Amino acid sequence: MIRISSQKARSWHYNMDTNRAEAQFADGSAIAIDCLAIEDEYGNTPAQRA
Repeated sequence: MIRISSQKARSWHYNMDTNRAEAQFADGSAIAIDCLAIEDEYGNTPAQRA
C-alpha cells in the first residue's frame, strides 16, 4: 500500500552501495526507491530511450 504524505522530507540521499534513493519524512516514515528496478523498466539503448 502506498500512502501519500504531505510531510516534508527530513533527509534524503542516494545510496550508491544499494543503488537506491532514500528519504525520511518528519512523521518518521521512510521510502527507498530501487533505481535499478526503475532503469530495467526503460530501454537500455539510445533507440529505446528515444
